[in-house]
Amino acid sequence: MKKLLFIAMTMLLSSLSWGQNEHLSFAGIPIDGTITQFHQKLTSKGYKYDVELTKRLTGSRAYEGIFAGEQCDVYVYFDIQTSKVYRAKAVISSLSESLAKQKYESILTRLKKKYTDDNSLLEEKKDSEYIASCLIIPMRESYNEFLTTWGNSYGAITVYIVESADKYNYPYHYSLHIDYEDQLNSDAHNKNVEDDL
Repeated sequence: MKKLLFIAMTMLLSSLSWGQNEHLSFAGIPIDGTITQFHQKLTSKGYKYDVELTKRLTGSRAYEGIFAGEQCDVYVYFDIQTSKVYRAKAVISSLSESLAKQKYESILTRLKKKYTDDNSLLEEKKDSEYIASCLIIPMRESYNEFLTTWGNSYGAITVYIVESADKYNYPYHYSLHIDYEDQLNSDAHNKNVEDDL
C-alpha cells in the first residue's frame, strides 16, 4: 500500500511540474500567474516599475530594464477580470533605421537558434518595407492532445520594427519590439473579452 501511495504521489508531482512548464517564458519567467506574482518576479530580476506610465495604461504595466543585453521598456499585459498575465513585450527605442534592422536580425537569429526545431513554425509577414517575424513555439509531443488557437503551441514570439510618426528624434525614431504571447492564457483572456461582446 505504501509503495502504491508513493507511485501515485510521484506521478502527481511529475504532472504538476509539467503543468508549471506549459507556458511560454519571458526573461526566464513563465507568462502565467497574476500580475502581482509576475511583477514580483520581474522586479526581483532588476526591472524597475514605471508607476507614472502604468497610470496611463489599462490592462498592462510598464517597466524599464535590460532584456537580451539591451536597455528597453517592458510592457506586461494581463486580463482585467482575472489579473492573469498573458503577454509580455520588450521595446528597444531610439534607434536609427539601420540599427533597428541590425538588432532585428540579431534577435531573430538568437530566437531561431533557441527555439527552432523540426516542429517550429516561423511566419514572416511584410508590412510596408519591414518584416514582422512570428515564431510559434510548439508544445512537446506528449501534450499534443491540447489544442490552442495556434495548434499545439506554448505561444508565439513576434519581432517587428515600428517607425514613430513623431520625427522629432530623427533619425532615431525607430523601435524594435520583441513580443511574447502565451497561448493558454491569451486564449482565456480572449474568451473573457468575447464574453463581454
